[in-house]
Amino acid sequence: KIDPIRDGKVIKDKPDVNKTAGERVKKRPLDELYKKPFRFIQRSDGSIAEAQFQKSDLENTEVVNFKKGVLSAFQTHNDDQDKDVDETDVLGEHTTHFKVMHFNHTKKIRKSYKTDDMKRFGNNDVNKDSIDVDVEEELTVDETNRITESKGVIKIRLKRNKEKEKRDNEENNPHTIYIRANDVDIADNFDSDNTFDMILENKTKRSLNRKTRMVELNTSQSEDSFVTTSLLGDFNRENAKKHRYQKLLELIEEEGLVKILKRFYANPTDVDILRHLREALQLENIISAKRASSKDHDSINLKKGESAPRVSLIDRVVKETKSKLTDCLTQWELCKGIVNLYIVGGQAAGEKMIKAMLMMKLSDKNVNEFLSMLTSMRNPSESLVN
Repeated sequence: KIDPIRDGKVIKDKPDVNKTAGERVKKRPLDELYKKPFRFIQRSDGSIAEAQFQKSDLENTEVVNFKKGVLSAFQTHNDDQDKDVDETDVLGEHTTHFKVMHFNHTKKIRKSYKTDDMKRFGNNDVNKDSIDVDVEEELTVDETNRITESKGVIKIRLKRNKEKEKRDNEENNPHTIYIRANDVDIADNFDSDNTFDMILENKTKRSLNRKTRMVELNTSQSEDSFVTTSLLGDFNRENAKKHRYQKLLELIEEEGLVKILKRFYANPTDVDILRHLREALQLENIISAKRASSKDHDSINLKKGESAPRVSLIDRVVKETKSKLTDCLTQWELCKGIVNLYIVGGQAAGEKMIKAMLMMKLSDKNVNEFLSMLTSMRNPSESLVN
């Protein structure tokens, strides 16, 4: 059973009666999202020999990574001596340090590794220079050599380049993706702080030999068969973009699009107000372009069981902001922030408003600034370029 927790309290999803059906982002309950079983074989020395997940789970990056994280927490070196062991888990390949403490009928195995112990990350886009890792775990093993509890803390911190963030803020770069520790997670931007405590409740006996167990695991004839995979995390870029897009939509819906825009209207020089909106529009534009050009549409659709809003985000932004374009002659900073949203969001709705801007009688200075902003636009149509 899995519950989302924020500030130490369990969050219960409640429908927002003030939002229309089209404005709500459909979310699956966590229990439903993570409920499918996974299987693994653990050697007598504590290492994981193989892991198997159902095919449909492999389509959901964060679901598989979560389950691989659970398995990684149960991987150990079940020896009676302190030892350094090379391991592969959800984060990557690394040297793990084990310390063993003996009690009456149990022993505690403490395992740890840090940034300098990493040899290779599962996500090839990161390295030791870009993130910090600090893992501390403790496993309890009973007298039959069975793990009965695993608890610990996994801290992963993205090393922020604050000078670059400040510079991008000052330049009002429409394509800057801002990274904050409180709204990203391991599946997309590798920034998380996980505390866990897992306890074995059901006591079962391994009465079957390995060959018989493997026959049981061979369910390839079923509709949703099990697939053998490594413990390395799945960090597919396209899946990460779609996952990040869904998270940003949730953040935007939580505050409300209209409220975000009103805050910006009141303080148009504060470009940080629109950062989530800009990034969501950028990702929507990228995903939309890939969907249009891909022969295999299913490969870039949103996660199975989830749906995007009926109206795209750029359409909603245009609907709420187009009346403000009449203020461009007198309030250029406000107008510039709105136009940035059109440029980042692109697609038919964004381009229509850009063309309307090109027809306005702006000052030479504003026209030049507007055209320089357009040079960074992604996926412009041929008609707009002409």
